[in-house]
Amino acid sequence: MRRTPLLIVGGGPAGAAAAIALAAAGHRPLLIERTAAPRDPVCGGFLSGDTLAHLSALGVDAAALGAQRIDRLRIAGPHGEVTTALPIAAAGLS
Repeated sequence: MRRTPLLIVGGGPAGAAAAIALAAAGHRPLLIERTAAPRDPVCGGFLSGDTLAHLSALGVDAAALGAQRIDRLRIAGPHGEVTTALPIAAAGLS
């Protein structure tokens, strides 16, 4: 019987997570992406506490990739600003 690799179409967060999970389970998935180079969002990426937990479960260390801890929120307006602690630490990654 001919075997073909598991095919994942799209290298975004879901496709990358699927490829990592399959590889950790001993499979050799084939991941294809339509763009040849990574795209940077204009303002970097916000990684919520839940996202950090999911990445950690996949074996991805966001801090090792350069993520910076975010533990508070600041909202500024023309009449002042308010700062408050986040209930769960997050991170920013460019």
